[in-house]
Amino acid sequence: VFQQPAVKADSSSSSVLGPVYDGSASWWTQGLGHGNPELGSRRSVRRRQVRACNVRAGGAQAGNRAGRAGAQHTANERLVRVFYSDNGSTAMEVAVKMALRASCQRYPVERRHRRGGDPRLKGSYHGDTIGTMDCSEPSTFNQKVEWYRGRGYWFDFPQVKMVRGSWTVVFPDQLAHAAHGNERESFSSLADIFNIEHREHSGFGASVRVFHSANSGKSRQEARSEVWRADIRATCLGAGGMLFVDPLFQHMLIKTVRQNPELIEPSLPIPGPSSSKSWTGLPIIFDEVFTGLYRFYHFSPSTFFPQASRPDIVANAKLLTGGLLPLSMTLASEDIFDAFSSSPAKEQALLHGHSYTAHPVGCHVARMSVTKMMEMERDGAWDQFKESWVDAGPGVATVDAAPRVTVWSIWPQNLLTALSNAASVESVWALGTVLSIVLCDHDSPGYTSSVAQDLQRKLRSPLASNSTVIRDSGSGYSDDIRNSHFSVQSRILGNVFYLITSLTSSKDEVDKICQMLRRALL
Repeated sequence: VFQQPAVKADSSSSSVLGPVYDGSASWWTQGLGHGNPELGSRRSVRRRQVRACNVRAGGAQAGNRAGRAGAQHTANERLVRVFYSDNGSTAMEVAVKMALRASCQRYPVERRHRRGGDPRLKGSYHGDTIGTMDCSEPSTFNQKVEWYRGRGYWFDFPQVKMVRGSWTVVFPDQLAHAAHGNERESFSSLADIFNIEHREHSGFGASVRVFHSANSGKSRQEARSEVWRADIRATCLGAGGMLFVDPLFQHMLIKTVRQNPELIEPSLPIPGPSSSKSWTGLPIIFDEVFTGLYRFYHFSPSTFFPQASRPDIVANAKLLTGGLLPLSMTLASEDIFDAFSSSPAKEQALLHGHSYTAHPVGCHVARMSVTKMMEMERDGAWDQFKESWVDAGPGVATVDAAPRVTVWSIWPQNLLTALSNAASVESVWALGTVLSIVLCDHDSPGYTSSVAQDLQRKLRSPLASNSTVIRDSGSGYSDDIRNSHFSVQSRILGNVFYLITSLTSSKDEVDKICQMLRRALL
């Protein structure tokens, strides 16, 4: 939360300032609040001690500590190596280079003048560097970029939504046909949707398995060349419009690629993995630039998936330094690293770097930021928000007879139910700190739509001093906002209005925003 002059001061108050909530988390980078004193203090101390320097000389210790903190908490035994860069696009560019090198060594074919047919998701966006932009399908982001060459096969995917009070997975046309004409499947809770191992053995799970087996081979054939890696935007496609991907679909895609290497290149002998931690089929990349580091109250969204579906390479940025400094890291497995260390020749190395790679001040702040977030999780800092998400379903684990909620949001379920029934709302979803509201637009839905601007304006206008008390009978609390001048700054993605809280946001702040949303939409 930060402050700006209120539009109109209350005559009964001497203050002309009012709180303004940063509803986009400063372009998704704020996790520990604006001007976090602990991070700011540590940054200042470290800055006085060291400037930009050679990593070997002064940055190695800070980099190693930050890397260990990141790798050890992913709950992924594959991830043991880390490469530092300065932003999410570059972290993904490095990930692409890693996967390509490892694949080319295992499947030795001519690499020049090829067009990759790598499996990806429609609407995915991984950055603006050359390699990552080519990973995205043709879209508004790249239609005016002269050097863009889309490389891949983009799967349309089932989406998770709450529609008229019901958690629903909506199937794309191709998958609906494979599922015998069913266009959607309803669930009693969001936790049930994440019960992947149970859903995998359902009728729909079998349909997804058949769909992936057929289309993974098709991706290679349609690309008329080789397939080199699978790029996955873990759980949610942010820039693509806050699209919530069905976790079962992602799990089955990864499983199909890993268990059927003959789909990748049937004409070549396929060497087996050297260990259980080695990649098979294709290296799996998880782009966690937006979704990682507790955005969904999991250190890594890959922990929503079974261990067998966790990635070989992960890109992190955004929340890594609490919004104070540019830094990103690409985590990788040992056999991905070996693709660059198997020869002493210089050209064999990962020749990627720039002035602020593994900058010691950035690495020091990253270590403090990650440590602080892990302490908040350990100390139960977010437990109060779990209450509305406790339900007696198979997706809720129990320890000593007490429910342990693993799928939940800071946004209460009763808010989602109410908003999903609003006449102007098509669907909603919430997970962790993120709330997404898809507004109805029958004329031009998508990224070019402007229907969300009205809701954005309503939340940006400070609440008038004579506002009435709004009571929420469903949640059991009332919120007096008569003298608050509280407003919300936000960003929109076409007809999608979304809000992202900080990990330090208070219940009072969230309650106020909930009241404002109810007043604007209901």
